[in-house]
Amino acid sequence: MDPVHPSAPVIARFIDRLAANCLTIRSIWIIGDRASLAMDDVPAEAPWELFAFADTRTLLRLRAQTAFHQSGVYLCVVTDGDLFQRAWGGARTTGSLVRWNWMQAGSEAFYSEPRWAGPAPGGAVERTRRKAVCLWRRSNESSHEHG
Repeated sequence: MDPVHPSAPVIARFIDRLAANCLTIRSIWIIGDRASLAMDDVPAEAPWELFAFADTRTLLRLRAQTAFHQSGVYLCVVTDGDLFQRAWGGARTTGSLVRWNWMQAGSEAFYSEPRWAGPAPGGAVERTRRKAVCLWRRSNESSHEHG
């Protein structure tokens, strides 16, 4: 039996639960196809790729709290406003918002995501301009800062 892929209402409840249990999370963003494409163009099996802006302690806590780990949900934690690491799901483990040319404007951001154009690691790297959308923000956070 295939795992049930999370729907938008399921993700909304997941984000509310995540934010309520991790008070150091300042904001949660969606990246990837679900943020960049029209909903009709997103394959049902496309993962929910989320970025949480928090700190290293929160990253380590989320890695250990397997109750939050869901199939089809990938979570990275931005630990210092720039560097991020994967908490669970997917292949990408580390990166830098600066290297991604992350440009935030209110509740949206745009970035250049690097991907291998050919066989890794010998192939060339191509950059694709993508969109990110803020799904949740702690009410006392400023909208012009990262996260």
